[in-house]
Amino acid sequence: MGKTIILTGTFCHVNKGDAAMQLTMASLMEQRYADCEVVISAPFPDEDSQFYAPRKVIRCHRRRLIYSFVQCISGWLWKKTGSEAWLLDEEMRHYAKADLIVDLSGDMLTEDYGPHVALSHFYPILLANAMGKRVFLCAQSIGPFNWTRKLASYILNHAGAVTVRDQVTLDYLQSVGVTPRRLGLTGDVAFLMDPEDASAGRSRLLQLIGEDNAGPLLGVSLSFLIEKHYRKKCPVAHQEPFVDLMARSLDAWVERYQGVVVFFAHVTGPGAQKDDREACKCVAQKMKHSAFVLEDDLSPSEIKGTIRHCDLFFGARMHANIAALSSFVPTIAIAYSHKTPGIMNQLGCGEFVLRIEALSESLIENAFSRMHQEREEVRSRLHQRIPEIRELSSQNLERVDALLGMD
Repeated sequence: MGKTIILTGTFCHVNKGDAAMQLTMASLMEQRYADCEVVISAPFPDEDSQFYAPRKVIRCHRRRLIYSFVQCISGWLWKKTGSEAWLLDEEMRHYAKADLIVDLSGDMLTEDYGPHVALSHFYPILLANAMGKRVFLCAQSIGPFNWTRKLASYILNHAGAVTVRDQVTLDYLQSVGVTPRRLGLTGDVAFLMDPEDASAGRSRLLQLIGEDNAGPLLGVSLSFLIEKHYRKKCPVAHQEPFVDLMARSLDAWVERYQGVVVFFAHVTGPGAQKDDREACKCVAQKMKHSAFVLEDDLSPSEIKGTIRHCDLFFGARMHANIAALSSFVPTIAIAYSHKTPGIMNQLGCGEFVLRIEALSESLIENAFSRMHQEREEVRSRLHQRIPEIRELSSQNLERVDALLGMD
């Protein structure tokens, strides 16, 4: 009889980073385990069901904090009594028959977005623990914690396995007492995602920018989220609005290198404030030079298949950066948390991380200048390091092997 594995922790497929992790992990496990059933547990099943079809998508109730607490109590009572009366909903019924719960929260097991957000991502893991199910926290950037530190330590020390995707997280978790034998440094599973056919991505780009634009191509990923962090953390934000800073910096790049700027949206909702296309259009409209916004709502593999044709990438969305880096495109990354420098350091590209609190026109200009001079060296470095990172990413499946074999 095949195994049942539940993937949880993500938001919605309109976040292409979430979708990249879900699709890649689901596909790899389906290839690896005969008759395996992969079930996706997400807060918005109505929106996600068609995208992830034919896989089953069930509603994850983690955003309803009080109900999630009740679920955990009921799950514990189910484990003690075996009575199906305690299985309150479809999510719990699927948990009851699951062989493994794989959490793909990415960078959400942290208080950076508020304790309530951390708690909402703890609940699916707590539910699995209450029901006696094995849990694998897969390839994440975790912490820091303050109010929820004891709860986080409990969850992490009771997981079947925890893999992290950066050294900063590994050091932090060891410092707060997470058992080393449970921990491992791997790589983000999105490094294993295959892009669409190269010709399709190239055709999409040419249709957008035209065939007459012969200069170097700069791909850009921006968001209202990074603008929010800029306003909060950068001391000069009140003097220099984020949109103006980006527009001037990109105009300067166009003038210096006679290139073309294309904006890529890696989150397309829900709502305008979470839609990167809107953020990108704000910057493009401020620029003196023409820039292009790729407005199609693409799949992660389609985005990667298009980004691979860029000569350089400048990104604030980490999984957009991963799409570029894993396609050997030299990348400059804007960082608002430790996840970005952690992953860039893994690839030997830490010098091309721009911290949001220090962001300025001169910092961006210097990064572009240095990257232009070192671009072939950086590309060569990526050709060397990406296979190593993909091997590390594959080790996440070895953790799944071990947990499924614990009968």
